[in-house]
Amino acid sequence: MSLPRLIPVHYVSTVGVGTYSGLEFREVSATPHPPPTDRFDGYIASKWTPERYLEKVAEHCGWPVWIHRPSSAKHADIPDLDLMQNLSKYCKFMHAVPVSTNLRGELDLVTPATVVRSIIGQLHDENSAPGWVRFLHQSGNIKLAFDDMKTFMERELERPVKGLAIGEWARKAAELGLHKVLVAFFKNVVNLCVNTLIALCSVTLPKFRAQFAESRGTLTCATGVPRHVLDALLSAICFATSTGGIAQRASESGVTIHWENV
Repeated sequence: MSLPRLIPVHYVSTVGVGTYSGLEFREVSATPHPPPTDRFDGYIASKWTPERYLEKVAEHCGWPVWIHRPSSAKHADIPDLDLMQNLSKYCKFMHAVPVSTNLRGELDLVTPATVVRSIIGQLHDENSAPGWVRFLHQSGNIKLAFDDMKTFMERELERPVKGLAIGEWARKAAELGLHKVLVAFFKNVVNLCVNTLIALCSVTLPKFRAQFAESRGTLTCATGVPRHVLDALLSAICFATSTGGIAQRASESGVTIHWENV
């Protein structure tokens, strides 16, 4: 019904479709940077595929298309497994931030209201044209660099904030209710670069493959980490390292994963 009148289509995707670009991802097509086909990152794949479909529709049918890409949404009710928002939440609870040389990059949170205002603002845009695809990134009201987290939290809370080794921070957060899956991941940041940690939680991941520069490594996951999370972790290691061998060993204290590159 919309095609004969070329009514513009607005699709809400995610800025995470640029995860595998390995670059600063701009407001362009994500076609050159497809997600892996091994089911490792199903959420990103579920957004990348419709984007590609709509680009082809625009190309073949002349349909004007808008693709909106919000960053991580900031909700009043924080999901138990939302990595970024729980990190911020428990820093505020504890008046303490995690410290690790493996924590790099920045948090980028955007409120749903900001995303909605941006989309509504484009609904009556006069610049759309047949066969035209426009990409818009709705990024954060809140940006927090990991290496400046302590300063940010002190400004937010208007009081001094401690820096804790990330393992200790995770243990204390667990006592306050942080989900055990996130606790396990935070404890392993020492061994597993935070960019890979973020990938496993479906958040933006630049330069994924470069994070496993070592030819071999070992990672221990705490008891209670769900099977599907371990499977995702194994896929991540295989994808990043083109590993020739990978082994798991279960014990009372958890699961140890060892990999070695070819």
